[in-house]
This record gives sequence, structure tokens and C-alpha cells, in this order.
Amino acid sequence: MMNQMKADLFRIFKGKAIFITLILFLVMTFSSVYMLSPGHIGFSMGSASMSEEEIAVYGQLNNIFELREYQLKHQAFDLDRACIGQNNNLYYFFIVIVILVLCTDFSNKTIKNAISTSTSRKQYFLSKTLLIFFLCTGLILLSNYGTHVMNLLINGKKFTTSLYTITKLTIYQLPLLYGIISLLCCMGFIIRRLSLFNGISIPFLMVFQLMLMSICAITGNNHIMNYEFQTALDFLVNHPTNKFILECVLLGCSYIVLFNALGYYSLKKADIK
Repeated sequence: MMNQMKADLFRIFKGKAIFITLILFLVMTFSSVYMLSPGHIGFSMGSASMSEEEIAVYGQLNNIFELREYQLKHQAFDLDRACIGQNNNLYYFFIVIVILVLCTDFSNKTIKNAISTSTSRKQYFLSKTLLIFFLCTGLILLSNYGTHVMNLLINGKKFTTSLYTITKLTIYQLPLLYGIISLLCCMGFIIRRLSLFNGISIPFLMVFQLMLMSICAITGNNHIMNYEFQTALDFLVNHPTNKFILECVLLGCSYIVLFNALGYYSLKKADIK
């Protein structure tokens, strides 16, 4: 199993895709930090809006550099904390990691050789899943602590929270993040076709959001939206009550057990060609 993981790591870091992904990730992080605004991919679920005074002031600014100077002088908030609240963006980078570690084996037909030699299906599943979790965890830590350091260097302490808070918020979010990683692993083992995996996984979060919004509109009960992936991650950062943290831990753990069990069962029963 360890040999399989080492071989996968060598293959991944020998290619260009992982470095292109990391460069794109760093560019997005830098943009959020420099613009003093956490970037967001997908639908915005927040309800915050600018006041009439802010709209009037921003309307007089000519470019993004003047906007930045105005914010540096007249605002103060924990930008790195706000960026962690938008960690649903990591979902799209998780997709890339699952593709590089798992889906390329099915796409290139190399899985048959891997399983038919000295590796059992159980060992193969564990090596792929553990490596995906390892790389995704590294990306989460790079995102949270990298944003903190970059924000401190570029914007100063006025827009920075403490390392303790960053660590605490990271721990709060990990169960749900691991749950969504487990979902993507499950999709990879079940779908086993790269093009179909991309077609389902990329729009999945937005489609799921639309479905929940439709259910809430029909039933008149908006409480369920608190446990939608994007909203839950934001609440864990900005409104982390003990009850909600416990509910998200239980939800994330349920996802981990359910989706990894489904993924392993699918691989175990699959006709590998």
C-alpha cells in the first residue's frame, strides 16, 4: 500500500497539472488578500449588503487601487477569518486532486494492472483514499495558514486574526471538509469515467444549492439551508455555537462513513476492464 502511495506521489509531482493547480490557487489567494475581499466561486448565500453611504463613497473611487487604499484607511476586520469562511472554494481544488490520484487510473486503464498484481482491491482503495485525504489536508492547511501569513505581510495586523483562532476554525471545519472529500472519492469509484466525473462533480454544489433553495421555498422552512456545505462552513467561522459545531461534526462523520463505505463497495463489485 505504501509503495502504491509513493508511486502515485511521484507520478503526480512529476506532471504539470498539480503545479498549475497550486499556481492558480495562490493567485486566487493573493487576489483575495490584496483586494481585502474573500473570493467566492458559485452562488452567494450571504445576505450582507452595503449601506447607501458606502455605495456613495465607492462610487467616487476610480479603480481597485483607490478602493484598496480607502479600505486600508477606513476599515478593520479579520480578512483571513473571512477567507476561511469561503473554504467551499476548496471543493474545486479537491476535484483536481481526486482526478490526479484516482480518476486517471480508470481513464488510462492502469487500474487493472495495479489490482491484478500484488495489490488487493482493499489495499488499492485504502492507498488511494488515504493519499487523497493527505493531499487535501495539505491544501486546507496551506489555504488557511498561507492566507493568514500572506494577509499579515500584505495588510498588517489590522486585518489579521490570531494563529490560535485560525487553528480553532480549521478544526471546526475539518469534519465537513473531510465529508465532502469522501463524497468526491465515492463519485470517483462509482463513476470511473473521467469525463462523466467532471460533468457531475463540477456543477454538483451549485445544483445541490438550487435543490435545497427550491425545497425551502416550497416548504417555507429555511433551517435546512444552515447545513448546506457553503453556509455551514461560513456559520462555523462566524456563528460557531457549541450545538452547531457538534451537529456539523456528526454530519461530517456520517458523510465520511457513508461515502467511503459506498466507494469501497462499488470498487469491490466493479468489473475492472
